[in-house]
Amino acid sequence: MKLATLLLLSVLVCVSAAAAALPSDHAERLARGLGTFRTQVRPLLTAHCLKCHGGEQTKGELDLTTREGLVKGGADGPVVALYDSRSSRLLQLVSHAKEPHMPSKGDKLPDDAVAKLAAWINDGAPYDAPLVEGETPAKKDRGSITASDRDWWAFRPLRAPAVAADARPRGGRGNAVDLVAAGNERGTKPVPPADRRTLIRRASFDLLGLPPTPEEVEAFERDRSPGAWAKVVDRLLDSPRHGERWARHWMDVARFAESSGFEHDYDRPGAYHFRDFVIKALNSD
Repeated sequence: MKLATLLLLSVLVCVSAAAAALPSDHAERLARGLGTFRTQVRPLLTAHCLKCHGGEQTKGELDLTTREGLVKGGADGPVVALYDSRSSRLLQLVSHAKEPHMPSKGDKLPDDAVAKLAAWINDGAPYDAPLVEGETPAKKDRGSITASDRDWWAFRPLRAPAVAADARPRGGRGNAVDLVAAGNERGTKPVPPADRRTLIRRASFDLLGLPPTPEEVEAFERDRSPGAWAKVVDRLLDSPRHGERWARHWMDVARFAESSGFEHDYDRPGAYHFRDFVIKALNSD
């Protein structure tokens, strides 16, 4: 359960990071940029750039037939900085601010054409279709798995770690982890084992989010059988409160709420179905 939560969080963080790179009005810019591309930029690129960059030849490894090729750039690196025409090398070349001046054969583009190209780049340089009929954008093979993919921590095979001889926790409870040896190097010592009252309170707060009742504490303190601790944990995991406790983490990731919040704080009458489903799913393992 916790591993799945971490994986979902990592995905959402990546998505949020990608979204953060877009301007807040990117949808408006996209619509405007597509209009500019259809009416002005496509004819401009086709007439002045395509022959050398994706048409008859591909000079400097720069292929402008697709947006993917434009964004990728050529042998000398990227030629556009999306949403930032002033930093885009393509605009600097066609405006003759930098060499080699483009187009390489022909007069400098009119100022209004350069301005339209700049506006298009500031709008994200969208294409409505490739410049050459039948050309398709290069697609990443989603089925391919690289060595870097395989090295992701979640996909590495499980292996028992090497444990120092003196790393077994005192009292024999718990798993052997190489913490004692590391502590010895730093001059620290492990904390003593928790008493039974502390143990059951920790487990109850962690698994249910609620303290144990005085009767439950007393029963665990009296039960000295070898399986007493396991019985406590199993009882807590079997409790319907367990799903209620841990469902909140999933619902927080999904930004669940039973009302819309802020100034439009309307109720969402059917929202509880999602809440109940997550609780039931966790309690059903």
